[in-house]
Amino acid sequence: MISLFRIKCNAQSVKGGKIPEAEVEEMVTKDTYAEDVPVTWEPPGFRSKTPWKIVLGSVGYFLLTACCFTMDITNADGTKAVGVELWINRIAAYLCCLFTILYWFDYRGIQKYVPLANKWWGKLLMDIIVPFVFAFVVVVVLNIFA
Repeated sequence: MISLFRIKCNAQSVKGGKIPEAEVEEMVTKDTYAEDVPVTWEPPGFRSKTPWKIVLGSVGYFLLTACCFTMDITNADGTKAVGVELWINRIAAYLCCLFTILYWFDYRGIQKYVPLANKWWGKLLMDIIVPFVFAFVVVVVLNIFA
């Protein structure tokens, strides 16, 4: 992404020194990836400002948070996880689900950094592989710290 300073310098040289702040902000939020679609920090469901998508996104994120942070974990020997072990599992499950959502909906153009994501079959393959790789990393981390 082009820096704000660079945009201001280019605009001043072209327009004789003055540029409206609204234009600068619009240029800063544009990315050359994805046909110059504005890239924002808003999560999926809130980017288009469509009311039904905002409601659906809010309900979805609420349910995701509620499910992940209220789940009970049972160890292999049948005992329930408590304390730090329980919270590490809850946080790991939440991060895994959240990362999957952000990847699938291409949050801030994350897919352009993933190999094969520019082909339809590569995107489909990576949509299946990436969540499992992330889950594998979470399991490895949990085994190290638990």
